[in-house]
Amino acid sequence: MDKSEGKIRADVVHQRLVAMGFGGTDRSTGRAVAEVKTAEGRAPA
Repeated sequence: MDKSEGKIRADVVHQRLVAMGFGGTDRSTGRAVAEVKTAEGRAPA
């Protein structure tokens, strides 16, 4: 998150997680990314 300055997209994160074997949904990934952005003081987009 720091390296991208908060510009990371949940759909891109989800694609990478699926490639690593993640079995969750894109919605759960989106929620997790939004939670991290909020905790970092960045508005989730």
